[in-house]
Amino acid sequence: MSKYLMRLTLFSLSISVLPTIFLGISAYAISSSSILDKVTKSNEQLLSQTEITIEQNIRIVDRTINQFTNLPIINSLNNMPLNVSGFQTIHDTNSILTSGN
Repeated sequence: MSKYLMRLTLFSLSISVLPTIFLGISAYAISSSSILDKVTKSNEQLLSQTEITIEQNIRIVDRTINQFTNLPIINSLNNMPLNVSGFQTIHDTNSILTSGN
């Protein structure tokens, strides 16, 4: 091959390949940055939704515990002595509470 043809081929390749490589690298950098931002926002939203759900469940458990501890039958058991008759009363109360489920 002549020197001129070789230089012309290299010049043609550099004119066509280098912009394509530059464009590909630029597109990759922009798209990966965009995808990373979207994934981060999605994870933040998911975390926020999970936090709200957990807070609601904690409030429900708190209300349920408060309602349970304020039942008259439970309050009557607080001052009861822990002896055989007291145990029988606690057992009967437990039976009443579990039969409601």
